[in-house]
Amino acid sequence: MYRNHERVSVGMSFAVLLVLASAIALERGMVSHPKWYYILWITIPLLVVCLFHERK
Repeated sequence: MYRNHERVSVGMSFAVLLVLASAIALERGMVSHPKWYYILWITIPLLVVCLFHERK
């Protein structure tokens, strides 16, 4: 059986996780508690750093 031997970027996997966390924080902030918006102060800068690092 053929296996896929492509390398998976850890940075891009982390970026996807940050996008998911940001989406959950936005959804929870809009629906139930505005305190969830404080999570965006952490996830958005980390996402920018992660994507900037991957572009280099």
